[in-house]
Amino acid sequence: MSQQNEGNAKGYVSTAAINEGVAVKIVSGEVVMATAATDKIIGFTQHKAGAGETVSVKLRSGAGTVKVRAGGTVAVGDRLTSDTTGRSITTTTAANEVIGFALEAGAVNDFIEVMPSIGLYAIS
Repeated sequence: MSQQNEGNAKGYVSTAAINEGVAVKIVSGEVVMATAATDKIIGFTQHKAGAGETVSVKLRSGAGTVKVRAGGTVAVGDRLTSDTTGRSITTTTAANEVIGFALEAGAVNDFIEVMPSIGLYAIS
């Protein structure tokens, strides 16, 4: 069934337990944590959820900024992608999905503010 979402977030069933602030992708209509920098990431979880529970996902297409969990050292302005656990890490690799730009610096497991990117960005 087709749907239309007018907001910045959307609820999805989570295939497995998932943390707050991690990047997610859709698999068979449910969300799973992103596990690679090349995943087609739709957004970021806004809270923790267990397997089979609904989790609110801040969509990359939404207005405003988002709070994400850092997977390493991040500097203001860094292009970000996902690590193997959905956390946001710095990227300079051309084939990686750029999911946003850091508005705050942070270290592993810090929550930082990010401006999500819409679509694919080429890294040069």
